[in-house]
Amino acid sequence: MKRTELKRGKPLKADPGKVKAWVQSCRKRLPQRNPKRLARLRAKQFGTDGKKEWIVGMGCYISGKSGTESNPVDPAHISQTRGAGADSTRILGLLRFPYHDDYDNLPRAKFEAKHGVRHAELENRARWAEEEWQRKQANRCGP
Repeated sequence: MKRTELKRGKPLKADPGKVKAWVQSCRKRLPQRNPKRLARLRAKQFGTDGKKEWIVGMGCYISGKSGTESNPVDPAHISQTRGAGADSTRILGLLRFPYHDDYDNLPRAKFEAKHGVRHAELENRARWAEEEWQRKQANRCGP
């Protein structure tokens, strides 16, 4: 579409109705969070039936301490990749400061050197926790 050149001294002629509609379309409110979608995402990430609370109740794997109000034990997703979309099969309890923050933000080699724990150990412990959770659920429901 070819644009018409503006001539000096003459104002731009625009349809006021179209301008008003354009301004209103730019001022649309952002959509609110979708609670159903967030609930499905949390169920995928942390499981259901109290799995997250069970993991947190075991305490921090690295330090062996239970969390406090100011420094709680967080369920950390232990995985091969650092992308989103982790599921609940590889969760391990880590204290928020410094372990969980460092695990999420430092390169793997620096994390291992700083805290003296190998990533393979964390993966094995997360795998063990998942097996224990499955065993616990199987015993709870019965055959």
